[in-house]
Amino acid sequence: MPKAIKIENCGKIKAEIHRYLSGSQDARFIGRLQIAMLACRGIPIATIATLFRIAPTTVQRWLHRLNDQGIEGLKDTPGRGRKSSLTKQERQILGQDLKKSPQASGYTRHKWTGRLLSEHLEKRFGIALKERQCQNLLKSILDPKPG
Repeated sequence: MPKAIKIENCGKIKAEIHRYLSGSQDARFIGRLQIAMLACRGIPIATIATLFRIAPTTVQRWLHRLNDQGIEGLKDTPGRGRKSSLTKQERQILGQDLKKSPQASGYTRHKWTGRLLSEHLEKRFGIALKERQCQNLLKSILDPKPG
């Protein structure tokens, strides 16, 4: 039997693989194919979900799509997900606002927060978003994913 090889920096390697698999459409499709293979081998959904760091209901949904639509059902389809409340133009304007301090927009705070962004969006664009959504929006605008 071959000797086991210990992977150095395993946590870092796993995080990089996860980032790659979640960032590329092709990689996500390949990951779903791997999930299907594991399910075909009888691996429990909960185990698969843990291995891929996703919710068991997501695994179930993909396996149902596989059964209903075949392999093509595992591919991403356009138009999935919630549509943005902001138009492209509003998002660009917001990006410019966020590059400045909140004080430049008339606020007393020194740093943009989810709560402050929620207030700003309501005043600037008439868009109501909850604090957590605004935290995610802040992150996506100030620290966008490559790709």
